[in-house]
Amino acid sequence: MNRHHFLPVSAVVVAVLTTGCGTEVGGTPIQGSPVVETTTSTTETEEAVPDRPYVDWDSPVIDGIEVTAENAQEVAGAAFDVLVPTLRNGTLLKILATDPERYPEGFLGYGVLYDVATDDGETLRLLIEQTPVSSPGEGELIRNMASNGPGFDLELVDGVEVVFIHPGERASALLLQDGVKYNINGPGLTLPVVREAVTAIIAQTQ
Repeated sequence: MNRHHFLPVSAVVVAVLTTGCGTEVGGTPIQGSPVVETTTSTTETEEAVPDRPYVDWDSPVIDGIEVTAENAQEVAGAAFDVLVPTLRNGTLLKILATDPERYPEGFLGYGVLYDVATDDGETLRLLIEQTPVSSPGEGELIRNMASNGPGFDLELVDGVEVVFIHPGERASALLLQDGVKYNINGPGLTLPVVREAVTAIIAQTQ
């Protein structure tokens, strides 16, 4: 989830609550890192963008505070309620709120963590990051992300623009709804699981 937490559109998406955003959290600068791997060209060689830093997928929100749906907004000090969608074959593990003493106001939000059973019998960890939309221009940014090439697909889902990101084995998605940015990601999500989460979010926000 990002708050001005995109590198140039032609580069990569950056998750903020799980990896930082180049801002200070708890007094320590935390640099953003790519959710999606890419390469950058030099005059002589191509250098791979390094993998994102280690994320503890049992507690993926940095300095997160475990909360309930009822007290999440009070604890986080965020300007919107947490959304806890019901996911098919999904088990809610925990809700994590950002610590208002350690996060800037524009980053206050939530991470809702699930285990999702697939039809193939796998169990996948899925996080729905929720942060406020910082500016109207972010809608245009989401549309522009589709120009990144194969694996960046802009789709209209029940009237809502969604960018699905799946250049490799790892899928994610980003959408804006009612002033909130939803970033669906995880360590090894499949595109069908991400699509189901997107559909659930939209169904419960319309």
